[in-house]
Amino acid sequence: MVFNDTTNQQGLYQDALYLVSQNSTSYPIADFTRNANRALDKVVSLILSSDGRWQWDDTNNTDLPIGVTDLTINQQDYTFDQEYLDITRIELKDSSGNWHFLTPFDQSDLNPTQYAALPNTAVGSAGITSDYSLTDFLKNPGQPIYYDKLGTSIFLYPKPNYSQVGSLKAYFQRKANYFVAGDTIKEPGFAKHLHRYLSLSAAYDYAVAKGLAKANQLRQEMLVMEKEITEFYNIRKKDEKVVLVARKTSSI
Repeated sequence: MVFNDTTNQQGLYQDALYLVSQNSTSYPIADFTRNANRALDKVVSLILSSDGRWQWDDTNNTDLPIGVTDLTINQQDYTFDQEYLDITRIELKDSSGNWHFLTPFDQSDLNPTQYAALPNTAVGSAGITSDYSLTDFLKNPGQPIYYDKLGTSIFLYPKPNYSQVGSLKAYFQRKANYFVAGDTIKEPGFAKHLHRYLSLSAAYDYAVAKGLAKANQLRQEMLVMEKEITEFYNIRKKDEKVVLVARKTSSI
């Protein structure tokens, strides 16, 4: 369903107006756009919570959810020029040109219980001390093996001992591709048969704001569609499950 169909009156905006018996004067397109984008955030949340293994991305995006930046000698923190909900994977190219997966690390791992479980952190290794100090953790430059997320930055441990162009790669889980009030034929970037959730949600927001009696009915219809969204995107998880079958062997 397109965003705003002024010709055939079949867009999301027109559907929301119909649901609350309003017109473009009483429910302006700017207000609808704000509410539709809020509903988009909800849909993304439902998709991601229904199947964490599916790296869903809005179909309106024209590039892949991957960011690449240069590696700089002795620089520990890096940012990527992308808006994202989460970083799902970090890869690094070593000085020989080979790519490696970096292990996620959290500051809370620096404690007597978790520290021993971290690979390559034996006391006496390069930069390792036994006082669980984040400042001293893998402080000697080398080839990074860990990354930690802090705000919009990632920190590499240890910091690199070499510089190299395009050698740090991040895989993202991105936000929805939002609508603007001037959009017309743009469609939501998820399954078509679930698009109406946006008009239902936007109509519900209007009904609540105006104290309309229909608000409860709209909310119930939203709950039904939220279940449909979750069930639909759960199908991917079922398709990808690996089934392990034990094979009986003869005993000697």
